[in-house]
Amino acid sequence: MDYIKAAWAWVVNAVVPFTPKDEATWGQLGDWIGGVGGTIITFASLIALIFTLRVSRAAMTRQSVYALFAAMSKTHDDLIASFQLNNSKGSDVFRILLSDFIVCLKFTSKHYPELTIHQTIDVAYTIFFFGSTITGRELLKDKYDSNKIDTILDDISNIRNRLIQRYPEAKGRRLSGNQSRLSNYYRNLYAIYTFIDESNLPTQEKRSILKTIRTKMNNHEQTLLALNICSRLGSKWEDEKLLTRYEPIRNIPKGFLTLPNGEAIEDLFPEVKFEFEERQEKRTVLMNFEYHGFCASVKIKRINATGNLKLGLQTIGGSTNKRLTATE
Repeated sequence: MDYIKAAWAWVVNAVVPFTPKDEATWGQLGDWIGGVGGTIITFASLIALIFTLRVSRAAMTRQSVYALFAAMSKTHDDLIASFQLNNSKGSDVFRILLSDFIVCLKFTSKHYPELTIHQTIDVAYTIFFFGSTITGRELLKDKYDSNKIDTILDDISNIRNRLIQRYPEAKGRRLSGNQSRLSNYYRNLYAIYTFIDESNLPTQEKRSILKTIRTKMNNHEQTLLALNICSRLGSKWEDEKLLTRYEPIRNIPKGFLTLPNGEAIEDLFPEVKFEFEERQEKRTVLMNFEYHGFCASVKIKRINATGNLKLGLQTIGGSTNKRLTATE
């Protein structure tokens, strides 16, 4: 007990500068406690106020980000709703646009076979976007053979004229360039991604927000965006790593668009983890066999994208029940 009392006295002497021994010193003790305690409470209140202001500011910033994102998302929807080509409207127009690009790609690979796949897409998409306008011709002739570009444009013009004669009442002219239709659309889409990317939101929340934009885009729309990124017109998507961080084209199905030399559109984007690749990572195949009372089931499971397989074999025959597993 003496040790406890001595320890307590030492603590009191260390915290309190004096120990009240009579009633005269109680007032001094109260003043000291009030001064120290008041200072501590004031400091704690200041810290709480600063924390509250920071939380409020973050909430206001988040609210403003979501409000502006909602406005830009609505603009995205309005632009798509305004699309009209032949008898198609809205997002269905992208199906026709992709068909027009394939025509441009066909004649580009026919008359300019020595180009690489990226150069072929660059030429075809530039023609698809600008048509036979002076702007498109000048952009291409700065880098590519002008005679071959003229030949490609002449063939595309012939196809366009045939379509006009066959469908004279159609709204919009196919293969006449899509600059007026797609320029605002891609400009707004790029602005949405850069705005969210530059905001102070957490990374996972950024991905969740931009996922809502991707879910609005059908397969043809995402494929055209991928082609835009491959061309000189959309190079900023890769330069600023937006493609890698948010994968706006990850829903393109496997083999959706076949390119020259048998390449697929997904082969051009090794940095993107497509949705069909995730499904293939864990794939289970179950095969059952039965012969004269002897039963066997084989389960093959793909563990990862490197192609490692896990094989499970279970045999049931009479009173035996064996299981063999192997990894290769």
